[in-house]
Amino acid sequence: MVGSNGSLTLTGVPVPSSPAPAGADPPSEPEPEPQGSSALLSFTANRLRIGVPRAYNRLAALGLWKPVRPVPPHDEFLVYRRHPPPKIRAAWATTAAILRQLAREVRDHGARLVVVYVPSRMEVCDRDWELTQLKFGIDPQRWDRRAVIASLRDALGDDAPMLDLTPALRRAEGLFQGPYYVDDGHWNPRGHRVAAAELESFLRREGWLPPCASR
Repeated sequence: MVGSNGSLTLTGVPVPSSPAPAGADPPSEPEPEPQGSSALLSFTANRLRIGVPRAYNRLAALGLWKPVRPVPPHDEFLVYRRHPPPKIRAAWATTAAILRQLAREVRDHGARLVVVYVPSRMEVCDRDWELTQLKFGIDPQRWDRRAVIASLRDALGDDAPMLDLTPALRRAEGLFQGPYYVDDGHWNPRGHRVAAAELESFLRREGWLPPCASR
């Protein structure tokens, strides 16, 4: 909890267990499975859904497979709203207080803090952002995939430098391979190499690497 003077107070520990409230939202629908009588058609549908989602939906109108139908976005996705609700703004205020406290403690221990921002796949890949808009019925006028990094910069302020990996990961996007797994939101080996190179470059620019680590 953040006090009126910006101090942090630990509350709600241990976290109490509680049953799911009545009227809780049902589980979200699973990803639509391509319908077809051949492995080739299923493979093609899956690749189109991931790579060219709007084309996938246009062809779905012909009855080749099920279309991507929008479902309500999960609460954690509200951080991408251009005008987030009060509970998200309050959460960012708490995040800012935590970062300030962390930066102070790091400095008190004679060390330096850097915050490295790891973007989600939709923040890097335009095709994945397009699929996300279809999946959740998102209006780009109301949602912004760069909203989280902008809020994080505001929360961090001048307390510590921040390295945003998004530009480097976007440069690593290729026609047939990118920095993320095709069916997974995690980095593949290419993504890990890009992130490691960017972090090393940052540390060298800042002069934070010890002499023995110099090339």
